[in-house]
Amino acid sequence: MPDESEAQRKAAREREALEEWLRTNRAETARRDLTDAAPETDRGTATYTQKEAIDRAAHTPAVHADLRASRTPAFSRDEETRLAERDRDYAELYPTPDAWERSFPVLSPPDDSQERAQYDDLARFQKEADKVTPEQKSRVDQALAEVNLSDKIGASADVSARPRPSEPEPVEKARDIGKDLQKSGVEMDK
Repeated sequence: MPDESEAQRKAAREREALEEWLRTNRAETARRDLTDAAPETDRGTATYTQKEAIDRAAHTPAVHADLRASRTPAFSRDEETRLAERDRDYAELYPTPDAWERSFPVLSPPDDSQERAQYDDLARFQKEADKVTPEQKSRVDQALAEVNLSDKIGASADVSARPRPSEPEPVEKARDIGKDLQKSGVEMDK
């Protein structure tokens, strides 16, 4: 099987050569792959600014790789404090269920007997509100059965009476005001 091992070594050498070429020509490869490459040109149809941006991107190491290698913090102290304030504000605006329970704990019954009676009444009414007796259910069902609903909406011509405003007409209102003024002794010019 010497031919097979020689073929594997040759393929490995070619792969290494290709990877080396890709590493050295990273900017050109990025430009060719990321631009709208027209078939008649090897530079594509990108503008000069786009080509410069691609060159810078290809030669600039990733930020997170630098931070991980140098163990430097991603944010300054000022940015960290602003982010902590934002997180605190968000926690106040949108509390989790656990935080809500801590903020508004379940109240224990009061010690005073009169207050305790009110507390017990409230608890009893809340329990009763959740329970519907069969008698109440039958009354609701009966009331719903008596309702006559139609899915048709009548035309505006089906209205039997003309709507009237609740206020009197302006002329009638002026007469009433004039009569009131006459009764009180005010003389009006004609």
